[in-house]
Amino acid sequence: MQIRIVLTGGPSAGKTTLLDLLNKQYGHLVAVAPEAASILFRGGFPRPVTLDDRVHTQRSIYALQKELELQSIERQAQSAVDRSFPNEHGNGAPLFCDRGALDGAAYWNGTVKEFCFAMGTSIEREHSRYTAVLHLQTAAEGMGYTNTDVRTETPAEAQELDRRIGEVWSRHPNYIFIGNNGTFIDKLNSALTALKPYLPDAEAIEPRRRYATIGDLI
Repeated sequence: MQIRIVLTGGPSAGKTTLLDLLNKQYGHLVAVAPEAASILFRGGFPRPVTLDDRVHTQRSIYALQKELELQSIERQAQSAVDRSFPNEHGNGAPLFCDRGALDGAAYWNGTVKEFCFAMGTSIEREHSRYTAVLHLQTAAEGMGYTNTDVRTETPAEAQELDRRIGEVWSRHPNYIFIGNNGTFIDKLNSALTALKPYLPDAEAIEPRRRYATIGDLI
């Protein structure tokens, strides 16, 4: 079974930076499935205004997220990537997903079970698709928080989304929460330490990609 890890969290949690670090450090030894919502909204998909809009939006994000993950897995299988990194969690280059398919439940006007019913799935089925879930706490809790063209939530809204994301994923058997303790560099170090069991051995990293500190990577 391939290792598949969800990187999730409220707005401005550090997911993008963490994914960039993994790409720089491990290169072709890891695969990444991009965030579906960002692709849709930056491509012109209308922002939801009504409850009906939200239903259509989350259905679209859910479907695209699953297709992006499948495409990443198929591309990896068709490439010449060395997939000889078996460990206790699975085989092959690990796939890191910028949010999981169940993240949409945090944005849903209803319960997680109601979201799953609307998507034709279940909490158990979605949890079973992923080896582990790493939840980075939003920067709206004690760190600097800024908006972007995609990140439009207020700090209070970001905190509420972060709480709901925790509810969505916290029952996963390999759920890991990384809070805002110390600096942002400390947070990234904690995340990388938590992910170490799922990553290729350091010896497999190309010499040109080996860095002494996270500061060298950012």
